Amino acid sequence: MLYSKFISLLARLVPPRREFIFRSAGHVRYLGVGRFGQISFMLVVALVVGWMGFASARYVSVALAAAERNVRIATSDRIIRNMQEEINELTRKLESTAGSAEHQAASEEGIAAQNEALRDQIAKLESERKRLADQAAASSEEIATQNDTLQSQIAKLESERKALSDQEAALQKTAAQNKALQEQIAKLEGERDRLADIRDARDQDIAKLNEELIRSRNAQQDFHRQLNEVAQLPDTTDAEREQLAKQIEASSNEISRLNGKIGQLTERLALFTDTQSDSISRLGEGADQGIAALERTLTVAGLDIPLMLERVLGERSDLLEGVGGPMVALEDESGSEAGEKLAVVEQRLLRLHGLQGLMKHLPLAAPLDEIRISSGYGRRRDPFNNRLAMHPGMDFASRKKNAIHVTAPGTVTYVGWNGGYGKTVEVDHGLGIRTRYAHMSRIFVERGQKLEFREKVGLVGNTGRSTSSHLHYEIMVDGQQLDPANFLRAGQYVFKN
Repeated sequence: MLYSKFISLLARLVPPRREFIFRSAGHVRYLGVGRFGQISFMLVVALVVGWMGFASARYVSVALAAAERNVRIATSDRIIRNMQEEINELTRKLESTAGSAEHQAASEEGIAAQNEALRDQIAKLESERKRLADQAAASSEEIATQNDTLQSQIAKLESERKALSDQEAALQKTAAQNKALQEQIAKLEGERDRLADIRDARDQDIAKLNEELIRSRNAQQDFHRQLNEVAQLPDTTDAEREQLAKQIEASSNEISRLNGKIGQLTERLALFTDTQSDSISRLGEGADQGIAALERTLTVAGLDIPLMLERVLGERSDLLEGVGGPMVALEDESGSEAGEKLAVVEQRLLRLHGLQGLMKHLPLAAPLDEIRISSGYGRRRDPFNNRLAMHPGMDFASRKKNAIHVTAPGTVTYVGWNGGYGKTVEVDHGLGIRTRYAHMSRIFVERGQKLEFREKVGLVGNTGRSTSSHLHYEIMVDGQQLDPANFLRAGQYVFKN
């Protein structure tokens, strides 16, 4: 029955005949395969596939057995090596036990020698301990002395800080005084111009007075001459005498009028002299206040004011406003005194203008719009080798490519790469004053270019010997670097136009 079912299933799966069509070079061929041939082909394929599966399974089982055998062999080798090492160790212990009796006496002698050496070493360590204790006591005294020194230095620094605070308060007061003095100076200069106009008017009045005096003297001389002529004419008619009397009366009236006018002019001259003296005094006081305020501000910057002022006055044709005029001597004593006062005030005004001219040359502003000081002027630890070194300027931390502005009018004297400074610009402000801007990323100016106050010279960078993006800023007077912080403190209270 099973056989019949198998035959029926095989009949359904395998058709009675299969035809395979082959096409080649335009010819068609047919290959017919009967049911027996199909069944034979299927049996061959099944046998080949079964053999390949059996061979693969056999290969895998053999490989697993070989791997297991190799593991067992490696484990046996490791156990054998461990046993061999234990045997060798036991052999060495037996040999050492056999020789220990022989070396015991020598060992005891060595131990005794080591014990003696240890006693000597303990004695040395005890002496060293005492020495270190003495040294520690001396160090404690030295530390106490250094502590006292540091306390005195701290007290000194505290007093200096207080002095700087007082100085800063004085500078704030000076700033307000500067503004008031600028207004007062403008008023006083207007008063000086008004006094000059009044003096010109007085000179004209004096000239008129001299003319009137001359006319009065001439009229008096004519009057006396006419009197003499009348006295010398014995045969004078009544008409002539009446005419002479009228002339004499007219001359007398003219003389009286001239004398009255002379009195008025004299009173006006005295009043003008008093007014001029008061105005000159107020002008001198205003000039003195302005000079004191500016000199206090310049002292904070650490400058040699007499030397710098001498340089300014030596170049006053370029730095100062023009002053001058003919010298006119005053005839009366009061006018001479007023003239001397005016000469002294003009000297004070010249000094004031000289100080104002000096202020125009000083770099009192900050080179960046926003500043954060990362390293000040003076001794510091070098950021690359951590050794003490002199820092001749001031470092401002800033973002890269922020604008750098010149801090005073001047002329560009150096543009380019300057060793550790990187990309650098130097500006000459006159009077021996120069500024340096270093580590820049870009430069916008050229050598010889004239710069106005706050004109842009470049951008912040990280070129040269630099750890990060910042601006290195220096101020030099006669080639010597000064602390820019002093100039910045002075510049906080100076108003620049």
